[in-house]
Amino acid sequence: MKYYYIDHLITFPDTFFITDQHANILFQVDTKLNWGRIIKISQDHQVLRILDDKISTYFPSFTIKDGNEHKLGCIKRLFSFKAPQLDFQYKGYYVRGDYMAHNYHIAKHATTIATVRHVSQGVEKVEIEIYKDEEALDILTFVLALEAHKALF
Repeated sequence: MKYYYIDHLITFPDTFFITDQHANILFQVDTKLNWGRIIKISQDHQVLRILDDKISTYFPSFTIKDGNEHKLGCIKRLFSFKAPQLDFQYKGYYVRGDYMAHNYHIAKHATTIATVRHVSQGVEKVEIEIYKDEEALDILTFVLALEAHKALF
């Protein structure tokens, strides 16, 4: 299935929607500042995922939690003199390609499970094609954590 959101720099505070190919709203994404940066992914007014970046860390590090605030993993920036490097500790996902330019694949166990690309359909959008529907929420959470890191570089 393909998911879309309008391509923009994630700011704090912000609200935007993730839709399907028919422009039906599937998820709402809310961001805010509260002793750090918080991103909440909701569906039908129920929080499903929380990305929480505590301000006390020098390098951005988003802890990923479920709606009950149980830790599921994290994505953090590593010290590097070269291009930004991230450490992924979430469901075994990793990135192939250039995530800074919206042109990459998400893989797990050497198998591509999603493709993320920049598309222009009258308005600039990010298209996320997910090959395993049962992992859709986790992959969308992963992509939003990457986008939030890009906004902080």
